[in-house]
Amino acid sequence: MENAAVERSFSANKELLVDNLHKQSLVSLRSVHLAIIAAGDIRNIDISKALITAFCSSSAKCKADLEEKRAEEVNSEKKKCSEENKGIDYEEKNAGTLQAEVANALQTEINQIRRKMKPF
Repeated sequence: MENAAVERSFSANKELLVDNLHKQSLVSLRSVHLAIIAAGDIRNIDISKALITAFCSSSAKCKADLEEKRAEEVNSEKKKCSEENKGIDYEEKNAGTLQAEVANALQTEINQIRRKMKPF
């Protein structure tokens, strides 16, 4: 019997699924669906002042959530770019040192070869 309830729940969730539906939207739709079932019928739901207020403020809350997510993404991108720039700065500083070391090593090798060679 418990399995049948779970399967009914999956069936209800499948009816609520739509392309590009966010997790929070699915949870909200499921909550509304369960509230309607608990009331017995949609006509039995009491539309209170609190429900109307929640409905009116939902759009503003959604916009605020989207702005917060965008701000987090921008901050994440800035942090990532900053870390990449630090790596580039480190590589540029070390590149100069490496070039100097290679030049010194080559000059030393050239001098050794010249000493070994006989003058013409």
